[in-house]
Amino acid sequence: MARNMGLASENSFPNAKRAIDRFHVVRLVMDTIQHMRVSLRWDAIEQENTDLKNAIEKGEKYFPEVLSNGDTINELLVRSMYLLYKYQDDRTLNQKKSSYTI
Repeated sequence: MARNMGLASENSFPNAKRAIDRFHVVRLVMDTIQHMRVSLRWDAIEQENTDLKNAIEKGEKYFPEVLSNGDTINELLVRSMYLLYKYQDDRTLNQKKSSYTI
């Protein structure tokens, strides 16, 4: 709960007890995971651009690292958005095939 809302509710309802509902807790966790995923993706893009620039300077072709599921790091971070919200047992066959496990 926002601090100003907490103060308002304490002043308006001094005998009330605070309760935390599961929906808002899960939403906060999912928002945090999404923020981390996007941040990691930007880091991966920056690293790939640096590697590409270095390869061009050396006169070599650039080949990004390919993971065991056939995706690059960037592709995995794009596709992982919805996989993070599902239990492994609830994933479709295609999602299970494209998942990467560490």
